[in-house]
Amino acid sequence: MRRQVDDGRSILDKRKGAREARAKRKQYAGNYERIAWSKVITSLPTNTTVENLPIESARDCFRRFNLEFNGAYRKQSMWIILDSKLRDDIKISLSKRILPTYRTLYERYRWCFQGVDSVVKYAPDDLGNYLSDFFTLPELREVLMHLRIRLQAPYRVAVETVQGVLEIFIFLLIGL
Repeated sequence: MRRQVDDGRSILDKRKGAREARAKRKQYAGNYERIAWSKVITSLPTNTTVENLPIESARDCFRRFNLEFNGAYRKQSMWIILDSKLRDDIKISLSKRILPTYRTLYERYRWCFQGVDSVVKYAPDDLGNYLSDFFTLPELREVLMHLRIRLQAPYRVAVETVQGVLEIFIFLLIGL
């Protein structure tokens, strides 16, 4: 009987821990989104006003979005999130916040700016692909392993040193 009570408590503790972890992930994702992507999100009109934009306002909106998205993409494509659940939460949240409004804007006004590459740079599916590629470690380990196998002894030390420095850097980023 005592063991069943202990098992029940451990199950409750695990559930509580899982809820707390979800809450922390949600908090981290919200903070990250606010800090890193707020300019991109605010560059888009609200979904209800997309239909009533004058063409000049739509042009300005596309230009602002392109500028802010390019800046955010350059900065954020350097980041790596090893926690797969947190990474997926952020990707899903960003997609939900950006893609529906951008898709509506794109579908409503892309014909007005056809042939003008500097105004409409991204199709909604392209944006989705960009967002889905964020935060994953490129096949850096595979590249380093390949180099280590191919290079002779003195160069292997350099490759191993680079790999060690990168791993320390990634650890520090995650720990912050």
